[in-house]
Amino acid sequence: MSTLNARIWIPGAASKIGGHGSHAREAGTLAVSRGLGFLKAAGSQCSGIAAEGRGLVGSSLQWKIGVGRGGWDSGRRRVVVLGMVENKKRMGISTVVLEEGQERLWHTLPSGLRLEVLLQRASEVAEEEVVHKRKPALVMVHGSYHAAWCWAVFWMDYFAARGYDCWAVSLLGQGGSDVPPQQEVAGSIQSHARDIADFVHHHCRNDNPPPILIGHSFGGLIVQFYLSQLSTMHGDDEEPQNPSEKPYPRIAGAILACSVPPTGNMDVVKRYLRSKPIASIKVTLSLAAKLFASSLSLCRETFFSPSMDDAQVIKYQKLMKESSHIPLFNLRELNATLPIPPPPPSALCPPVLVVGAENDFVLDWQAAEETAAFYGTTPHCVTGVAHDMMLDICWKDAAQVLLRWLEEQQCC
Repeated sequence: MSTLNARIWIPGAASKIGGHGSHAREAGTLAVSRGLGFLKAAGSQCSGIAAEGRGLVGSSLQWKIGVGRGGWDSGRRRVVVLGMVENKKRMGISTVVLEEGQERLWHTLPSGLRLEVLLQRASEVAEEEVVHKRKPALVMVHGSYHAAWCWAVFWMDYFAARGYDCWAVSLLGQGGSDVPPQQEVAGSIQSHARDIADFVHHHCRNDNPPPILIGHSFGGLIVQFYLSQLSTMHGDDEEPQNPSEKPYPRIAGAILACSVPPTGNMDVVKRYLRSKPIASIKVTLSLAAKLFASSLSLCRETFFSPSMDDAQVIKYQKLMKESSHIPLFNLRELNATLPIPPPPPSALCPPVLVVGAENDFVLDWQAAEETAAFYGTTPHCVTGVAHDMMLDICWKDAAQVLLRWLEEQQCC
């Protein structure tokens, strides 16, 4: 087993040692289940402050903990993990509280690294309503500085209530997924798409109809590369020895939401420099320099509508700051591989919905038009919504656009 270091925050009551409001030290042993947001006390458990310790994955973590207010607490309690690092392989940590009906799973890639996966099954009421025609599962792929949690806040529940099984995947190095060892970036457009294909192969392979991929921002670019590989779709039942040779599983469709276009974002940057130089500087500072993580106003302007409540922006800002343990890509190397290869012939390429946001601060409408033209379709603009359309105050308006398209596909 690998040794790890961990910093944890255990909310709740703390020991009364030394009297009300005092600070003492207490030692003990906590059992650690890898990847889970729970620790189990071997004796008594102090909580309400930060703790640091060292131990073995899957065994026990020796800890010393500063004591705050409250009373003794023993047994199993939920904790928020602030960070965790293994000697041989880093594990990302997810601190998101899931909604009722949602669960966190793990998908192991051929490399041995694990992807965090959130799942919400279609509600029983919705299943009864669609008994005559099964609906495709939705597999959701996030963009930079996000993770699977961004779909769980609103959209997973919305679509599950309407008969769709919803899967949200955290890409490597993001959210609760493993961080590739000794790498400065999480992967490439090709490797991330292959990871999604491996997930679909193992979890949605036998679905009828096959799943629909939803990609947001750079996640949309990953979905586009997936689409480009569908021309290799043959012999899906075979298991080649080399995982990279495994054909990409077929899908029923793709939704590109505020997606980076197939040529990348360089043309967008150049247009911004010519027409909106101040906005260009802000986007660079916010994303490339990651200043969205420390500036509330810049975070709101980059991702959300101006009227979004401060508390909501702060909540998402914190989650985004914690989500990206290393960058998704090396942008210079990514741009060298673009544009995305052309989509396969129409007989193999599934229908594609391109959705843009009226108030997108990151990608202009021309980017949505370029993406739509690449797939021979017309982009749909959602009014009153910003770049993070699945989290913004008008998230339901965007979800309804997707739902109408999904229902149209069911009628075809």
